[in-house]
Amino acid sequence: MEKAKKQKGKHYFLYLVSYMIVLFIPLSIISLAFSARFITKFYDEVFETVDMELQQIGYQIDAETNQMKATVARLSIDGTMGNALRSSTPLAYLPVINYLSIIVSANSFYDDIILFLNSNDYIATSSTTWQKDYFYSHNFSNTELAKSLFEQDLSKSQGPRYATSDQMGMKNGKKTVFFILPVFTDYLEYRGNIVFSVDLNSIQSILSTKLQSYDARIFLFDSFQNLIFSSGKGEIPDYLDSGKEVKTDSGTYIIRRYKSTENGWSYYAVISKNQSSFSQVASISNEFSMTIIITLLIACLVILVIQKMNYTPILRLSEKAKLLSPQQLTNNEFTNIANAIDYLTNKSDSLRTKLEANMSAIKNERLSRLISGNYQDFEEFNTDCADLDLLLPFDHVTIVVIMLHGQTDDMESIAYGLKTRASSMRFYYCLNNYTPNQMVLLVNSTDKEDIPENMRSIQEYIQNEYGLKSTIGIGSMTNNTEKISQSYMEAISALDYRFIKGNGTIIGFKEAIGNNNPELLYPKREFELLGNALLSKNEEKIQEAIDSIIKILDTQKPPLYLARSICFDLMHIVGKNYAGQDKSRYPFELSGLETAQEIISMLEDWRKKLKPKASSNTASSMKEIMKYLDENCLKCSFSVFEAAENFNMTLPAFSKFFKDNTGKNVIDYTTSIRIQKAKDLLENTDIPISEIAEQIGYYNLSSFTRRFKINQGISPTEYRNNSRTQH
Repeated sequence: MEKAKKQKGKHYFLYLVSYMIVLFIPLSIISLAFSARFITKFYDEVFETVDMELQQIGYQIDAETNQMKATVARLSIDGTMGNALRSSTPLAYLPVINYLSIIVSANSFYDDIILFLNSNDYIATSSTTWQKDYFYSHNFSNTELAKSLFEQDLSKSQGPRYATSDQMGMKNGKKTVFFILPVFTDYLEYRGNIVFSVDLNSIQSILSTKLQSYDARIFLFDSFQNLIFSSGKGEIPDYLDSGKEVKTDSGTYIIRRYKSTENGWSYYAVISKNQSSFSQVASISNEFSMTIIITLLIACLVILVIQKMNYTPILRLSEKAKLLSPQQLTNNEFTNIANAIDYLTNKSDSLRTKLEANMSAIKNERLSRLISGNYQDFEEFNTDCADLDLLLPFDHVTIVVIMLHGQTDDMESIAYGLKTRASSMRFYYCLNNYTPNQMVLLVNSTDKEDIPENMRSIQEYIQNEYGLKSTIGIGSMTNNTEKISQSYMEAISALDYRFIKGNGTIIGFKEAIGNNNPELLYPKREFELLGNALLSKNEEKIQEAIDSIIKILDTQKPPLYLARSICFDLMHIVGKNYAGQDKSRYPFELSGLETAQEIISMLEDWRKKLKPKASSNTASSMKEIMKYLDENCLKCSFSVFEAAENFNMTLPAFSKFFKDNTGKNVIDYTTSIRIQKAKDLLENTDIPISEIAEQIGYYNLSSFTRRFKINQGISPTEYRNNSRTQH
């Protein structure tokens, strides 16, 4: 007990620490992610606000620029430009001066408007006229630069161009920005330039109301990166174009930029991160992290309490595990539990393997019956195999026999691979346990299916996937279940033709027999006599008919494929009326016989063992039938066909007899027994649904679930939950 207690303490603290670490990791990630997200979101909002403010500044200045362009256009349209061109004296400029004065008075953004015409020696402003050379020498210290900028030929540009007073050195010391636009006549003939003089204070008035809450410094550069304006004091930072965030000796700064698409001006905003609003964000982030830490400590205390309560069931589970696998006991309860689970898993895998093997064997057995012609039609086969997920949806069947040249121990894998390659219009079923290195392929298809072409792709698949060469024999396509056996023996005969055509080929039955006509040698008359004798149940005539058919085989020496066909027809027809005949083996036994003499010997042995069926008293056998069904219908291998054979009846006769006496269909009756048993197990046990399916005769869980839902309207899981709720 002390040792167990010591182990408990070890695991207790081990898992306690593990739980705390598991709690710590997500909380830490949440804390870091939230803090980073919160700060990122804050900065994103700052960036968005600053960008929007800079953009609005740019839009306002661009709007003023567009207004200038509109003013120039009006000068050309309303005749003012024509008046100016015709003015040869300063006095003649008076109407133009008055017009410009009105424009300047109407727009406070303009300080003055100056009209330069190439053909005139005078310029006009909103207040007076000037002789050009005197205007330059009186107002600018760098007269040549001023003249070059104001009179530059802008005929190929819709402007404007820009210049600052600092570039030309205005003598009055006034800070001004000049907007220079070309002037055209009505016929788009270039005649000079018009200059809008804007006081820097007008631009500053636009900037002064923006970004005040962030204490931002604003810088305005023209398209040639000449500084037009800067707010605040200090030199122009050399890091304006270095990125979104810059660290310097004086602090960290956020830099945002907007460049106008109208005039190419650049607007910069520089914001210091040392201001209070940014410090408050960092403080909030720290407070959140502290809250996470406190929450983590409280959660650890809760885990400590819950751990004590939850650890007890683990010890109890360990005791149960010891009972399941006592031969693998250790001092570690978790190891004991793991060993018990491994033990149960191995048992489950073993049972599943056996179940799958049984399932495969049962499917092969049903397919063997089909190939042997023991089902009257496809509907009868589908009814008998409904619970095995074995279905023939189309009404034509072709038997193909594949011989593999080479050694392989994995025929099941090859058979599975062939079935998975079946398209939605073709269904393959493989039987591979009759002849070594041979597989029987049942192809269910429409009558338009090109079977040889499909076989080529299968031959390539076997070669590519398994490195095996194969020869394929193909029987005739049939829509009659009693002729499927004939297709099988034809495929075997076609495969025998490989000794002539060679290995690795695909051989059809018609190709193998060439121009021979089997019907010419077939003993039709003798089979008619046999049929009449069987109808009259005349044992002497039956034996005579059998002997005559065997004699024909012995004397006429028909081809091997025809001898096999005659032998099968004889055994199949007679076997229906005689007891003790395993008709499902006939085609496969015949396929192994390689001479007509072997076939005759087989028939003679078969004839000696014939025993006529005893007539069944159906009126007195109903009780036996019910007993048989009750005892066998819960088995996974149960077959209605076998039930009929057990009472010497065909399946249709058995079904009709059962329904006439009970009013129920055989399948409905057996299904009701299975479903009732399933309901009892679902209500009164905790057995897994997959095991319940096996116990009541379903190999496939999906088949059981589908059948249960059809019968009860709900799934087995829902039925179990409902029954528990009601009780």
